[in-house]
Amino acid sequence: MFIVDCTSICSEIRLICKKGANSKYITQDLSKAQVDFTDKRIKVEGPSEVVYEACKRLREMIYNLRKQVSYEEIKVNPAIHRHVIGKNGSNIKRFKEDTITIVNIPSDNENDVVRIEGAPDGVAQVKKLL
Repeated sequence: MFIVDCTSICSEIRLICKKGANSKYITQDLSKAQVDFTDKRIKVEGPSEVVYEACKRLREMIYNLRKQVSYEEIKVNPAIHRHVIGKNGSNIKRFKEDTITIVNIPSDNENDVVRIEGAPDGVAQVKKLL
């Protein structure tokens, strides 16, 4: 068993791998590899040579993704989270469409850290707006 730590981009990896062609790339010709996605890690199990090759492919994918995806965590007063979200999520939807980013706002009123994920240009643009 081997565990690949990809905490900072694990949500993106899961989105790409769960149903996408990239998951097929990881396990292509590696039918004995079992790849499981958890919240912050990717676990690969199987015979050692198969696990090695699957991990090699995963690391390559993570490396390429890190070049394309950026994230920033900024502090935003919880009292204005609803204004950031907008009526019926209109501001969040606009950010997503205009900048190809995801803005994650905590659901509790005590946490003031907002996470912006996406293309580096889009992340910078949303950060400026917030």
